[in-house]
Amino acid sequence: MTLTRGQANFLKHIEAKEEFDFWKTARHGHSADIMASPEQLDSLVKMLNDNHIGYEVMIEDVEELDMKTRFLRNKMMPRPVEFGKISFEDYHSHDEVRSFDHYLMCSLPAAEFSLACQFWQPNFS
Repeated sequence: MTLTRGQANFLKHIEAKEEFDFWKTARHGHSADIMASPEQLDSLVKMLNDNHIGYEVMIEDVEELDMKTRFLRNKMMPRPVEFGKISFEDYHSHDEVRSFDHYLMCSLPAAEFSLACQFWQPNFS
């Protein structure tokens, strides 16, 4: 939906308040992309309707889509662990974790590795 100058100015005013997350800022002759939480949705829809701004829901649940995308990306396209860096916010395959462990063992001096092993005694019973 392309915006008139007045609609774009109205949305810029809303964007400046930082109540909503504008993924694409409002511009005359263009569209705007706005993310609203479920709690904000009714308020946003009312403001858009009151100002005769057409809208279309592009993504029903952003959080769910993000989780699915991350899961599939990590599952389908595992990234090699490079330079001893690993993210503790992402899912890693067993091979990636083993690769990181191997990096740590090979990069630590023998004395430090021996000391680290003394403090970490896994209990397999």
